[in-house]
Amino acid sequence: MGSSSAWLRKLRKLRRLPPAARRQLAEAWLELLYARAALRLRRFAWLRKRVTGIKGGRALDATAEARARRLARIVAMAARNHFAGMTCLHRSLALQRMLIRRGIDAQVRIGLRRAEDLLQGHAWLECGGAVINDASEAVAQYVPARLYGSRP
Repeated sequence: MGSSSAWLRKLRKLRRLPPAARRQLAEAWLELLYARAALRLRRFAWLRKRVTGIKGGRALDATAEARARRLARIVAMAARNHFAGMTCLHRSLALQRMLIRRGIDAQVRIGLRRAEDLLQGHAWLECGGAVINDASEAVAQYVPARLYGSRP
């Protein structure tokens, strides 16, 4: 019973969103699904192209940065409410496609860090050198990986 009331609250919250935000949420939900399927079905070269093939672009003006951050929040909301588990890489790839569609250059970054005896990875999105879908402090803990000759 508790889970059905949670879904009702989510639906009410969704209805309160402006129509444009609902459309963006639906777009994000589908892009997340696409990213998840593509990572499962395509070769590594597809991911490498997404990570290294798009330049970081010029610095964003305040309006474009605010727009990118708003879309990042929408992608995060869609990921939290998706039926499939979504990772930082899924979120970054989905957001990248949405931003590029809107004329904002974006680059997926993949970083690594050592935590005790484990090697951990994380993905985030940068636009003009600014981290868009994560906290800069969190990303600073990772060393950006080079993928087969990618430019730093």
